[in-house]
Amino acid sequence: MARKDILLIRTHITLSAGGPVPPLGLLHIAGAIYKAFGEKYRVKIIDTGISEDPLAGLSAAMREIKPDIVGFSTLSCESSLMNDMAALVKQNKSDTLIIVGGAHATLAKERVLDNPHVDVVVYGEGDKTIVDLLAAVEEKTDPGCVKGIVYREQGKAALTEPQPLLQNLDSLTIPLHVWDLIDIYAYGRYSNWNGAQKEKYYIPAMSSRGCPFHCTFCRSKDNFGQQFRMRSAESFVEEIKSLSEKYHISEVHFFDDVFNLDKERVRNICALLKRTGHKWNLSFPNGLRADLMDDDVLTNLKKTGTYKIHYGIESASPRIQKMIKKELDLDKTLKTIRITVSKGIIASGYFILGFPTETREEIQRTVDFALKSPLDNAYFFKFTDFLGYQRAGHGAAGGPKEEDLHFFTTAGTAGGLSGDELNGIVMAAQQRFYLDIRRIARGFVTAPRKSLFAGNLLRIYALILLTFLLRKLRIPVKPPLNSPRHDRRR
Repeated sequence: MARKDILLIRTHITLSAGGPVPPLGLLHIAGAIYKAFGEKYRVKIIDTGISEDPLAGLSAAMREIKPDIVGFSTLSCESSLMNDMAALVKQNKSDTLIIVGGAHATLAKERVLDNPHVDVVVYGEGDKTIVDLLAAVEEKTDPGCVKGIVYREQGKAALTEPQPLLQNLDSLTIPLHVWDLIDIYAYGRYSNWNGAQKEKYYIPAMSSRGCPFHCTFCRSKDNFGQQFRMRSAESFVEEIKSLSEKYHISEVHFFDDVFNLDKERVRNICALLKRTGHKWNLSFPNGLRADLMDDDVLTNLKKTGTYKIHYGIESASPRIQKMIKKELDLDKTLKTIRITVSKGIIASGYFILGFPTETREEIQRTVDFALKSPLDNAYFFKFTDFLGYQRAGHGAAGGPKEEDLHFFTTAGTAGGLSGDELNGIVMAAQQRFYLDIRRIARGFVTAPRKSLFAGNLLRIYALILLTFLLRKLRIPVKPPLNSPRHDRRR
């Protein structure tokens, strides 16, 4: 078989926060392809999050490598960009096989095939599915035998049974040479959910998949399931150590869904990291579960180099906690925040406002929790109705549009408040939180890079002032798409 070219594309649009991070998902896919097929395929990765002009970059890649297969990893709010890029691929090379995976593919499934340029949809974990699909294409066998895909059969979308979850996560180790498919240093120019970093560059890491909790607002379980599956501490730390030595980077950002579920495993990872002799800087921008934390785990994390932890809190209303099936212990959460801050670790909290049936009083209770807590950072998001989209479809009556499926949408809410009302509450909460003089002073003391802290603080105040003025003038405030950079205070 002649060697074929595969182009993997991570679509990314920068909203009002959360810049691009290295595309771990596509690196795992590329690693799986190399392990299964060796040199049969040449793989190239494009990340539109670090591209000045995604369509121009794609056109150049199409001319350069003329790929036989193009795979997209896409969020629902990025589906319009993916559709445009898929059309461009077919315009340049009509026989290219286009595969769409990622969160949007898993959420929308058959709907993705409404785009005539898309040939196959991969839903759920794609590591084994992509290998099975490529083998079926190579051998020209029935795609209906491939688990975890949606394809066209006699002009109609056909859904195959789900791919079983991978059990041996150590098999996901990404070969070192596969990391060369991205420029890991390029991501140091962008702020992700972590905010300000200790080092200029960082290594992205994911030591587990799956979350056993039942939070109704979170769709991660659609991709990774609710079975908590772990890489062995030894395999995981060896990979991180190898990457650190390859790129001379000692900062690691963890993107697990619930890294601290198994406390003994956390201790083992900390012990092995310390045994390497490296001076690590660790951060957890994806959010840990606060009521699972204790003093011993936080002490271990601190001694291993942890300087920042984000906690997913969502709501301070017991009724909402029960309704969304997170059922976080709020008293333990507040205690965990205090212990985290007392150890000199920067503590951040994620909150969601505007849940269905949520009252103004319940929203205010959540805002007050954040304000009265010793959190260093608080992020107030609007509820995103993914399930409403699944039920109603894109743009259907009563359902959100795909472009609004993100936490910064200015569209209406699923609760009893109007979009304008909730936007006003979010802005007021941000103003009150970040204009607290004591919080600013403590933030300056613990900031990993004080010059960056000061610059970001000025940017936040300028943004708050601008948004306030625009609201007073009744000019709609929309999050900037594809903005080159958005640094946050900490």
